[in-house]
Amino acid sequence: MGHSGYCEAHDREAVRRRPGLDKICLVWAAVINDFDTQSGTIFGQSNAVGAEAVRAAQYFNTPAFGVVPPILAPFSSTGATPVLFDSAGKRLATPDLRSHKPEIVAPDGIDTTFFGSDSDGNGFPNFFGTSAAAAACGRHSNLAFPGQAQAQPGQDLHETRK
Repeated sequence: MGHSGYCEAHDREAVRRRPGLDKICLVWAAVINDFDTQSGTIFGQSNAVGAEAVRAAQYFNTPAFGVVPPILAPFSSTGATPVLFDSAGKRLATPDLRSHKPEIVAPDGIDTTFFGSDSDGNGFPNFFGTSAAAAACGRHSNLAFPGQAQAQPGQDLHETRK
């Protein structure tokens, strides 16, 4: 379970000052019958400033297969979780909506050689999910910037091209 506000309160007073907005994040499949807000599902590291959050689209629902724009996988995030408090637990005057997240879409359902089931019948098991899409992003960035310097934490990737 995660909260969109003060996630890890360490002092009791901060816990008593309830943020007024809670978010329950279910990691496994579930159906929400009441109060489904259709709100963003990004939380944790991928919601951080400087992180690239990834949406997934099954590879056959992407421009490479004639689908423009790509059709997002049903489990893919609809957006970020607003940040309501600073790192000291003080309410921000204006919530940081992180409305630009997720930043990119990448294919999932990619072929692997070691796990999954062969859903497309080509002899290789397929890997689905945003984890697969994130791995695809890493491969593509290496192809796009071969031999480039490694980016340092907090550094814009475009700076490594200089």
